Amino acid sequence: MGGSGATSLVGLASRVLPVGVPKLIVSTVASGNTRAYVGTSDLTLMYSVVDIAGINSVSERVLGNAAAAVAGMARHYAGFEPRFGGKPCVGPPCSG
Repeated sequence: MGGSGATSLVGLASRVLPVGVPKLIVSTVASGNTRAYVGTSDLTLMYSVVDIAGINSVSERVLGNAAAAVAGMARHYAGFEPRFGGKPCVGPPCSG
């Protein structure tokens, strides 16, 4: 969670994780041009709606939804079994 500074820092770190590893950032910058933060990764950005300076009725709901979303992604990731025979992938997200 954070503004532009935290999103930039965490975004860089998250982009080196393999495709498929759950990545979610709640940020005030998610409503604008997010290319600098996401790049060619599968990083998910969620708009915080309000400034993240504490918990209020709006941020409580948004952060709860974000926690549920990343929990669902983690549950799916843990039980994932490929169904398409491991077909090769081409492009930057496949490197590594």
